[in-house]
Amino acid sequence: MKIKDFFFQKRFAVKVTQGQIGNKKEPYYLIWKEEEPCVVSVNKRKYYFLGASESSYDEVSQARALTGAAVGALFSPVGALIGGAIGSKKQTKTKYTIGFVDIETDEIFTIEAEMKPIEIMKLKHFEVYALPEKGASDTNPSKVGELREFKQLLDDGIITEDEFNDKKKQLLS
Repeated sequence: MKIKDFFFQKRFAVKVTQGQIGNKKEPYYLIWKEEEPCVVSVNKRKYYFLGASESSYDEVSQARALTGAAVGALFSPVGALIGGAIGSKKQTKTKYTIGFVDIETDEIFTIEAEMKPIEIMKLKHFEVYALPEKGASDTNPSKVGELREFKQLLDDGIITEDEFNDKKKQLLS
C-alpha cells in the first residue's frame, strides 16, 4: 500500500439526478472503493467501475429573474421585462455520468450525479475497468482446461484432428 492510499478515503456519496445502480433507485448512493482493482461496492454489491464523464450546462436562476421582474414592475410594465432579464443569472453547472457493471450479472448501469469538488477528486483515484471488446474470445480458465484435455485426447490418438478442431471452435466461440 502506498502512503497516499493510506490517507485516501475509500468512500463517497453521490446525489443522483437520473438513473440507478442495481435494482433499487436511490436519491443518494454511497460508493466504496474495494481492494481489488477497478471494483467498487454500492449497497453491499460489487461492481466494476467504468469511469465518469463530465458535461457542462447553463442554468438560469428563476428566483433571481422573478425578483428582478418584481422590482421592475414597481416602476412600469416595461420595467418588469427589463428587470426580469437583468435579474436572471446564468450559472454554469457540471453534470457527471458514471458507469458501473454488475460483476455477477454483467448488467451495465449509468447514473447522472451532482458532485462536490472533493468527491470529484476522490473519483479520480478510482481505477477504471476496461470492458472487453465485442467479438474478443472469452478464454476463461474452465474453457482452457477443457481444451487442454481434448488436446491430450488428440495426442493419445483417442480423437481425430477434425474432432479436436470442431471442439476447439465450439469452446472458443
